[in-house]
Amino acid sequence: LLQGATDTLLVRQDGASLQWADPLFVAGTLYSQAPTEYTTTAYSANGTNIMVKVGYTADPTKTKNGGDFGIIEVAGSFSHYNPDWHYTNMACADHYLYSLSN
Repeated sequence: LLQGATDTLLVRQDGASLQWADPLFVAGTLYSQAPTEYTTTAYSANGTNIMVKVGYTADPTKTKNGGDFGIIEVAGSFSHYNPDWHYTNMACADHYLYSLSN
């Protein structure tokens, strides 16, 4: 999955987007189930540069029924407040995007 990717582009139906010059998933981590985080510079549709953290896991001890994914402002941090939703912050604080499998 995305083994040869060099960039990531996420687009909402309203045209808002985030793009960065890294693959969405770090090579070798998607199927390992290991929690993974990285920081990168993202570019929005209006040309604004923002630092973001991307985090994901499919570790069954850190998620409920599948996997967990989040993108937050780099000034924030993943709180890991809920053991079933490792990359979702309480009240979605600092989140640009999150996904829960439950």
